[in-house]
Amino acid sequence: EVKELLVEKLSKYIISPELTVKIIGYNSKVVYVVGEVGRPGKIFMQGNTITVREALIQAALPLLSAKTTKSRLITPSEQSKPVQRPVNVHKLLFEGDLRENLVMNPGDTLYIPPTVMAKAMRVIQPIQAPLGAARGTATSVMTGF
Repeated sequence: EVKELLVEKLSKYIISPELTVKIIGYNSKVVYVVGEVGRPGKIFMQGNTITVREALIQAALPLLSAKTTKSRLITPSEQSKPVQRPVNVHKLLFEGDLRENLVMNPGDTLYIPPTVMAKAMRVIQPIQAPLGAARGTATSVMTGF
């Protein structure tokens, strides 16, 4: 359909144009990788499915703050609650266990949770910054600098 339209338009300028139309990707099919990865967000699929490993690679892999043994693949469902399946990303990426390389379908979400330490640091850091600034001011006043 696209080819015929283009040939029709080009016929005004070129005698008997010949075209080949090739679709190199679909941007309508996506999965999501969220949580502790380098680039969380949408992953555009090239076909009808994508594996967990490929999605993780496109999302720039898990961060050091990721609890890779407790990841989940979440599949939406119109009839009931979303279906959640455990995925041990550590086994997949670092031990080569392909049983963990689940297939993702359009609309699926791969969640990579943070470690307990990462959660704790996210609570402590906003508190620590103002305290550090206040401590620096107090030191300057006491030393005269």
